[in-house]
Amino acid sequence: MVNAKGVVCLTVGVLLAFSLCSPALAQLDGRGGRGFESVNGEPTNFVVDPESFDFTITCNETVMDSLCVTTPASGIIRAADIVFVMDATGSMGQEINEVKSSALNIMQSIIDLGIDAAFGVGAFQDYPHSYSSCGYDNAPYGSENDVPWTMHQDITTNTADVANAINGLELGDGRDLPENYSRALHETMAFTFRPDTKRIVLMFGDAPVHDCDFYDPTTYGMDPGPDEDVETLGDNLDFETVVAELAAAGIIVLTLDSSRNEPMAEHAHLSFEYMAVETGGAHYELTEASEIPAAILDLISEIATIDWLTLVVDPADPFDAWVVAIPDGFADVAPEETVCFEIQITAPIAAPVGDYFFDILVDADGQIVATVPVVVHRTGASPTNSMTWSRLRATFRN
Repeated sequence: MVNAKGVVCLTVGVLLAFSLCSPALAQLDGRGGRGFESVNGEPTNFVVDPESFDFTITCNETVMDSLCVTTPASGIIRAADIVFVMDATGSMGQEINEVKSSALNIMQSIIDLGIDAAFGVGAFQDYPHSYSSCGYDNAPYGSENDVPWTMHQDITTNTADVANAINGLELGDGRDLPENYSRALHETMAFTFRPDTKRIVLMFGDAPVHDCDFYDPTTYGMDPGPDEDVETLGDNLDFETVVAELAAAGIIVLTLDSSRNEPMAEHAHLSFEYMAVETGGAHYELTEASEIPAAILDLISEIATIDWLTLVVDPADPFDAWVVAIPDGFADVAPEETVCFEIQITAPIAAPVGDYFFDILVDADGQIVATVPVVVHRTGASPTNSMTWSRLRATFRN
């Protein structure tokens, strides 16, 4: 029985023999679990059990055993740069206060998952001007003291600096209903992300986005871009285009949507879902601000889930034909989940007597996250120990 969630184990109760030779008992030394390094040398916290295989095979027989893989709390994420992007308009007061009071705990909880994490902070309050564009006429986007974007803290591992930046946020007005999310998303590409990390934006908001046609036929006016002038067409920001640019830059958007009680909440939901889905992120609808710390961990867990976990042997290696894994793989493997494969290894009858060495590799969404060394002792004679059901029960575990 295979259950894709929780602990998944396959019961191994059969040892097959394919020839006139009696089957040899697989040597299962060195059991236990430990983390391995990936093929490229990066450390991982994946645990495999057993940590190696040592088989004795005679003739053309097949031996079987189980290989279990346990994912770490961080799932597929080894390192991440995470930017808090806050809609700092008046309706977001409760959310801003919750993030201020829990920022250090949120960041520490992410680090405690085993993620090498760094953080940044940005905020926006809409443009302090009125605009007429695409049927949204002479509308004051914000009040005169509103600021359309500020990077309050670039990427850093100093969580105290990040918390201080968040605690320094002040609420603006954001006078009309929609807000300049396109500008905020566009500006996140200017953060100094570290090489080889997951790039994650935590977008907090509760309103539709300024855009001419995303909600067609409803219009919320053009986002004038960094020059704050809708007449300069080359600088204006289209919501869907900006989201596509983030996706191309490898920036994942996780949305914390507080639009539950706001006018045009349906339109707000659409924009938050869109920016999350199109960048490979996730969307969370808050029912109250106090959910934010747990919601952030849920969102990170969702993108840390492995779409496909499988076992491979280098296809260029002749031993690829010796190994069969059942099942082929597991879909949607969550952090801190265990999945188990049945391993079948067959030494071809033409293989000369001797010792053979190769690796079974654990592949998680194209990344090699663990290596299991295999030794096969190919003998030319039948084993002296006969196989019995009691030996099977003692040897193979559920």
